[in-house]
Amino acid sequence: MAYETTIDALVERANSDTDFRDKLLADPRGTIEAELELQIPPDWDIAVALDADGGLTIDVLNDEISDELLASVSAGTSCRGKCVLCGGPSYWGHSCR
Repeated sequence: MAYETTIDALVERANSDTDFRDKLLADPRGTIEAELELQIPPDWDIAVALDADGGLTIDVLNDEISDELLASVSAGTSCRGKCVLCGGPSYWGHSCR
C-alpha cells in the first residue's frame, strides 16, 4: 500500500536524521504536511513517538486516505494544495467523486 510506503519513508528519514526526527516529535502535523505538501484534515490525529529502542513511529488515526491521493504522493508528485483530480483543495481523505 502506498500509504504505508510513505509513512515508512518518513520514519526511515527520521530515524537517520535527528533534526527531522525532532521536528516530527515537536510538530507532527505541521512537519508531515510540509514534507508531503498536503493538508491533513483537522479531525485526524497524528501520533509520533519513540519506541523502546529509540526508533520513531508514526500513526495516523482516523479515516482512510484516497487511492488517488496516495498515488500522487507515492509517485513523488505534489498537488501543492490542489486536488490532482478536480483542482479543489487537497487534504488527506479528500474525495472529489
